[in-house]
Amino acid sequence: IPCSVQTLYLGGGIAFLFGADPVRRCSVRIRNEIAPRSQLVVLKYVEIAENIKEGQRVELFEVATRSSDGTWSPESRQTTIGSRKIVPISPTTTDEIRIRIASSRDVPDIEWIKVY
Repeated sequence: IPCSVQTLYLGGGIAFLFGADPVRRCSVRIRNEIAPRSQLVVLKYVEIAENIKEGQRVELFEVATRSSDGTWSPESRQTTIGSRKIVPISPTTTDEIRIRIASSRDVPDIEWIKVY
């Protein structure tokens, strides 16, 4: 599967929506399905890792958070991920984040994503 994500972590549980195209771009949306919308969580970091056994592929990615009115706010734009990348974001109250891989050398292969 293009842009496969093997493991996702967010508090006690995760549900995710996945979309990809075969041209080295994809996005992953991570949503906290446990807490009701009235109990949003404060996020400060996104940690992401590539399956480095397959080589470093990601060249450019973006992290965004969804506000209570449903609009997306860009939080960070980064280059390579490699074996592990910790992305600090301004403390944000949300129940959903989006990681969009804008450019990669080959089909992205994300090993895991953690959100704190």
